[in-house]
Amino acid sequence: MAARSCKRAVDIIVFQKSLIALPGGRGLLAGMNLGDSIWDKFTRIVLTLVVVAAVLGIGLWYRPVIQENQRMREDKLDLERKIAVETETARKLDASLHALQDPRTVERLARERLSYAKPGEDVIHFDPPAQTNTSALR
Repeated sequence: MAARSCKRAVDIIVFQKSLIALPGGRGLLAGMNLGDSIWDKFTRIVLTLVVVAAVLGIGLWYRPVIQENQRMREDKLDLERKIAVETETARKLDASLHALQDPRTVERLARERLSYAKPGEDVIHFDPPAQTNTSALR
């Protein structure tokens, strides 16, 4: 009896295949797309929407992290600019410190800035020239 039901199942499968595809690529159901029911289309649409929602969710989840990263990069650039300015200042200070190692430089700076003089020398100061308003003369 089991052999008879197996033969019957095989006959049904062979018949269904012959309905779908006859020799030459034609068959009774060959023009119909049996796999695209309304539920298949609906399932594809829902899965597409779920994927889009997941991508948007991930984007919104990481948005604050991206903004913080951008802010930190701007801060880093600002700090690098400040470092460059301070490095230049340090270089100038090192050069002036190195120049102060020479006693002649110290003597010249004391004479210029502090108006020091050796005993028996007279210090003469000149007033800077008065600035005239050239637009008033025209």
